[in-house]
Amino acid sequence: MPPATSASYPRAWHTFLVAFFALLALSGCWAAASPLMSVPDEPSHAIKAAAVVRGELTGTVTAESPFPEVIVPKWVALSHELTCFAFQADVAPSCAAINLVDVTQETSVSTSAAYYNPVYYAITGLPSLFLDGKVGFYAMRLVSAALSCLLLASMFQALALMTSRRWTAIAAAVAVTPMVLYLNAAVNPNSLEIAATGAVFANLALLLEQSGRARQSVTTTVWFTAAAALLANARGLSLVFLLAAVVLAVMSYRFSRFLAVLRHPITWIGATIIAVSTAFALWWIATVDALSTTPFGGAGSTFRQGFEVTMDKTFEYTTGLIGYFGWLDAPAPGVVLWVWATLIGSLLLGVLALGRGRALSAAILAALALLLLPPLFQALIVTESGYIWQGRYNLALYILLMLTAGRALDRTLGRQWIPTMNRVLVVGLSVAIFGHLAAFLWPLRRYVTGIRADQFWIDMVRNPQWQPPFGWIAWVALYAVILCGTALIIYPGWPVAKKRL
Repeated sequence: MPPATSASYPRAWHTFLVAFFALLALSGCWAAASPLMSVPDEPSHAIKAAAVVRGELTGTVTAESPFPEVIVPKWVALSHELTCFAFQADVAPSCAAINLVDVTQETSVSTSAAYYNPVYYAITGLPSLFLDGKVGFYAMRLVSAALSCLLLASMFQALALMTSRRWTAIAAAVAVTPMVLYLNAAVNPNSLEIAATGAVFANLALLLEQSGRARQSVTTTVWFTAAAALLANARGLSLVFLLAAVVLAVMSYRFSRFLAVLRHPITWIGATIIAVSTAFALWWIATVDALSTTPFGGAGSTFRQGFEVTMDKTFEYTTGLIGYFGWLDAPAPGVVLWVWATLIGSLLLGVLALGRGRALSAAILAALALLLLPPLFQALIVTESGYIWQGRYNLALYILLMLTAGRALDRTLGRQWIPTMNRVLVVGLSVAIFGHLAAFLWPLRRYVTGIRADQFWIDMVRNPQWQPPFGWIAWVALYAVILCGTALIIYPGWPVAKKRL
């Protein structure tokens, strides 16, 4: 394997900065343009975050509520009052006429997230200590977005340092669906789980690829360690995704490379930190029963029934991978689903046709994990908890499928690149930009006018029922500029033929 050149590291940091600021800007647009508390369970997560940074990790069980109660500022406690439009696609968020000014006194409120691992919330809740009201909520969203974008940027940085990286980078870009950006922009640990999974795989794969070096990269090891430690404590099932990311990365290379990585002392420092983080996550789950939940519909079903019902919904969950916005009341339009179905399908067909060896086996295993693990998880808890699975819970497995698929193509094609691929790349970028913009605009229509038979696109201009700060047109325009600007920045970095398009 050729060693990385001295130019590799500046290029990698350039990739990191471009990826971080582009992803943060796009996520920030989602955070500002989406009504407060418009993401599923965001009120419960915001309350949990504000409670954790004030030292209350689990709350107090009372007879008045099915969920534990915590003490938080009243403006945080009122977050549930902002969801009057939830599950009602024809109702605009203007129904939430709640005053969040000068309501900083503390009060008791229940949260369904009380028993969740506190690590994510200890970070995202920090703005609530010195900001309040709507500004406080937006700040918590931005802190959550920054955390996830850092990890996603580290994923792209690791890919930039790989010898063969073109297809993996393309696959990673396809993995960042509108739903990923949407979740980044909310107070919800789902976003951390997705980003950390991608970062664990990419940075471990880079360590394995560079295992023959005398000295192991400190930066890559730090990113891998941090991502793994955060992933272990993101959500109850995140430990499974951590294991999957490690197994798939190791499986993509010869096992001797893994043994070579273990010979570096810095590896054992990182492994110790990850082990302590994992032990804390396991202790938390066992101590507070973090995997339990209030029963939903279907509670009492058998293991077989839970597995079969969830398996039948496998392709329905695709919407949740690409874009299922709001409180499950604003699914992405068909054209957005078509865009990502085309991009994902093209990559997977390419892997099946061209993939070889260990990398192909890893991609197939990732596909099987995406197919079989969700039904298994649901079947294990359906008797007690009912049917709770949603498509967005599959995003961590989806990003692993995309990354393993990209590695399989890179391992087969190497540095091969024909001039025609430049045109394919431009078309792919254009289609992806259109898909992201359409996905951003559709939920705005749902919120600005509501989805009703008597409301049309023109009513967003002439009769808006709700507006985000600075108006929806400003955010759509900014989103389009960021998308196009990012495409213009990253395209020159691709291997291009002597005759440019």
